Amino acid sequence: METAFIMKRYVGRTARKNWREILCDMEAVSSGIKPSFLYDYSCIEPTELSKMVDDLIVSGLLVKENLQVLSLGQDSFLANKPLLQETLGEFLGALEGGNHMLVDVSAKLEQPQLLDDEGVERIKDHVRDVMMQLQDLSRTPVTVLELNPKPGWNFSTLFGVLLGYPVVYWFHDVQRCSNCLSMVPLSVYRVSANHDDLQHSANPPYPIDTTSHTPQLSEVVNEHPIYSFSVPEALLPHFQDHIDDWFKRVQAKAHKELRLTCKSVTLPSITL
Repeated sequence: METAFIMKRYVGRTARKNWREILCDMEAVSSGIKPSFLYDYSCIEPTELSKMVDDLIVSGLLVKENLQVLSLGQDSFLANKPLLQETLGEFLGALEGGNHMLVDVSAKLEQPQLLDDEGVERIKDHVRDVMMQLQDLSRTPVTVLELNPKPGWNFSTLFGVLLGYPVVYWFHDVQRCSNCLSMVPLSVYRVSANHDDLQHSANPPYPIDTTSHTPQLSEVVNEHPIYSFSVPEALLPHFQDHIDDWFKRVQAKAHKELRLTCKSVTLPSITL
């Protein structure tokens, strides 16, 4: 079955023009570059997302053994099950080892700051809860794993953890999702890969030439973003080494050349 036909059959009219980008996101998960992908191109039921994944597996574009559709609230994810469990375990282990990866951006603050110890303990409990639910739900094969939100869960924070971000935001007001990032200088990081590399990611891993070079315009235009996250510039000295180490680990898993870029932005409002 033709790839474009499969994608357009499920994603709906508004997202059909983005079918190549959606496929790249799925293949980044299938090939182990990222632990999960939040489907936000259009409205789609988790069961329909699962059917689309099954059709792509039959076509040979995705790897069957490692993929699972998750639902959390109104949102759907495609997850690489072993990599997601590994990512959650590494995140929890880093927090337990005293490494800060959480930024408090609550609206009551004048500027973002590192999340305090009490907040970190809450997030550790939430991550443990997600890990336990994934383990329990995985014992019985199902089309969609439905995570059961617990009181106090900050979806924005958990999304960042599930997506494998090295730095994750937290805020107190989970009802209004308000934050203090307005007019705060941010360093926006982006990890990207060539479209063609991703669309051949179902093939066995191959060696890559890691010799640095200046990308040509055609390469940049043909790039697909795999990760995109931000860090308040005032806190960047605290996180820079951690981000560099994180990217090295992501690159090592990719078996294809990735590019990490960073730009500075200041915006009147930020929605998380």
